[in-house]
Amino acid sequence: MKKKGQSEIVGLVVIVIIISVALLFYVSSSVKGSSSTKKTIFRQYTNNELSASFTKAFIDTSVCSTTVDGLIYDCATTKQLRCDGKNSCAKLNDTLVNITNQTLDAWGYVYDLVITFPNEEVISVGSGKCTSGTVGRSPPSPYSIPLYPWVGTVRVELGICN
Repeated sequence: MKKKGQSEIVGLVVIVIIISVALLFYVSSSVKGSSSTKKTIFRQYTNNELSASFTKAFIDTSVCSTTVDGLIYDCATTKQLRCDGKNSCAKLNDTLVNITNQTLDAWGYVYDLVITFPNEEVISVGSGKCTSGTVGRSPPSPYSIPLYPWVGTVRVELGICN
């Protein structure tokens, strides 16, 4: 009885191995495509990841005893925060320009970073050539900042073009 159970398990293992090898060959043959297609897919993936990670790092950057998130919140609500003799909106704009100049511009990316406030006011930096609807633009990873107890949210979006 024991040998019969062992042989059934060995048979199942052999079947699983055969199926795994067959799947491996199928996946490897289906992935083989043109080199330019692979590069395009890879570029889109890296741009998507860069957009998400850059936005998160930008939001968490420390500025004048707060973060960029705090500057955005104050700029959208009370405008009481003062930093380096400037109000939160002016400091936010300066910070946005400085960070993008030292990173995305220096790296040679074509991008548009847009902060949209509930009153439809917009702070934007970038080339202006990578707006919504541009061919080859990675879908931005929007970051939302809720304005409690005020109504609305602030959206931060970074779109990167190939």
